[in-house]
Amino acid sequence: MIGTLEALEAYSQALAQDEPLLAAECVLTRPGIDEAACAALRSAFPGLPETYLACARTFRFTGVQAGGFSLSPMAGRGTLVEGLLRTNSAVNPAWARLSNEGFVEVALGESDLIAVACKGSRVPEGSVLALDLFDLEEAPALLASSFEKFLLYAGNMTEIAAQLEGEEAVDELAERLVELGATEAMVDGWCSIAEEFFF
Repeated sequence: MIGTLEALEAYSQALAQDEPLLAAECVLTRPGIDEAACAALRSAFPGLPETYLACARTFRFTGVQAGGFSLSPMAGRGTLVEGLLRTNSAVNPAWARLSNEGFVEVALGESDLIAVACKGSRVPEGSVLALDLFDLEEAPALLASSFEKFLLYAGNMTEIAAQLEGEEAVDELAERLVELGATEAMVDGWCSIAEEFFF
């Protein structure tokens, strides 16, 4: 089980050695964004949780995936800041809802976008939520209490996928999430995502 960010970093590096073609997409490297980039994000998104910024300062997210989620949506060849500014603008069909809810989109999966709750949101600041890309009116699923926890949960999902599949993998993920402190609602949110990921 991956229980710390250091363990996640080590796992991602080992995975990159085993799968060289995937190295650029899976390895977490240091450092992340600098203080000027953090300041730009704070200016663009007042209330953006420090728990997200702390992770973005520690690790490079551009071009990296965890648990099937791109950690730099719409970054393309630009920086993380440029990608987040594009993602959280009128070009995003979900932007009106995100801004109304006090969320900032920070990652993207095949069928879900991942957002963090900012200061003043109706959910606790720093919470990580999944919104269904195909039904933006559906209530968001709570995935984690902080972005650090989100990374750990996603890392465990990646690790499990290399060892198990199907219902066995979903059950293993649920057990690990509980051990890592996830609530029942968070486990439900991840299991819904895992059913696509593991099957």
